[in-house]
Formats: sequence, C-alpha cells, structure tokens
Amino acid sequence: ADMHLMMPIDLLLAAEQSIVTLKAVAASGGTEGRRLVTDRTPGLVGFLCTLEKILRHGIRLKRGGLFANKAITRDYFDWIKQLGKGLALHYEINHALSLLDAKTTQGKGRAFIRFAMVQGSLADTLQQLLVDSTLLHDFYTKRAFLRDPGCANELAHQLYDLFAHVEFLLHEKNVDVDRSWTVKFPSPAHLSDSPNQ
Repeated sequence: ADMHLMMPIDLLLAAEQSIVTLKAVAASGGTEGRRLVTDRTPGLVGFLCTLEKILRHGIRLKRGGLFANKAITRDYFDWIKQLGKGLALHYEINHALSLLDAKTTQGKGRAFIRFAMVQGSLADTLQQLLVDSTLLHDFYTKRAFLRDPGCANELAHQLYDLFAHVEFLLHEKNVDVDRSWTVKFPSPAHLSDSPNQ
C-alpha cells in the first residue's frame, strides 16, 4: 500500500511489531547481559524501512524557488537539519553530513538515523520535533503520522524503551545509504573491521 494512504495506526502497529522482533532477537543472542543489535540482526532492515515510512508519511511539498508554483520535494533530513540548529543534535547531524558515503538527502537522513541509533538519541530527536509545533506543521500535513499525537507519542515511548534495553552497533562503512539500508559486508580478510564504537 502507498505509505501516504496508510493510516497512522497501521504504521504504529508495524513499528511496534518490528521493535518486539528486535528485542526478542537481541535477548536471545545477548552475552554477558548485553543485548546487541548489529547489521546482521534479523529484523533490523525491516525496522529501519518502517521507521522511514513513518518519517515520510504526510510530508509536505515545499512551494517556492524561482517559480512560486513549483513544488520542491522534501525529506525528513530537511527538518532534522533545521531542528538541530543550536541543539544537542548538532553533533549527530554534522557526523551524518560528513559521511563520504552519503551524498543525497535520503542518504544523509539514513546515515543520521543509523548514527543516532548507535548513540541512543533517536527517540530524543523525535521528541524534539513533536514539541516544536511550528516545524512539525511546516513539514507535515494534518493527516501525517507525526501529527497524530497518540501515535507519535506512543512511537517515542516505544523507542525510548527499545534504547533502554538494546544497544546498537552499526557500521558506518560499506553501507550505500543513498540506495539501500543493507550493509555490504567485507570479505573475510577484513572481518576485523569494527562498527561504530
């Protein structure tokens, strides 16, 4: 189904199911009390795809440019950049922008999400948007997932709970975030390369 036609509650249920799956997989494979999610964890890509659908659900086109009637496509990283001016997000945003593999707005948004998951700050990012009503209304239509207070706040709660129980160790290299969420794993000779620390 087209993500713009999906109801917020359906997206929330999909996100909750993905989070339950990640928690279960991390718990079953945990060692020494650590519950880890890596790029090899089943369910990670599904969770990231669902999250991206939510962040794009009901996003507004921007009118402007040389011709006032021209619609400019925007993506979620556009509001993340605006939100990050002068806030704690500045570090994560600069890091995402500095990644050589991320050349497009989509890629930079994905790089930001991956890094924010490693830092455990993704729920904070969402929460900061939800309290910035001006930015929220500028970027999202009335029917957007993030403008549904019940669904948006529940997702933030679920993310806080996820980061309280699970640690993410995701690679920065070998990920073509401009095209896909999937990691290209190195050959056996380079298996000593470690993900983010």
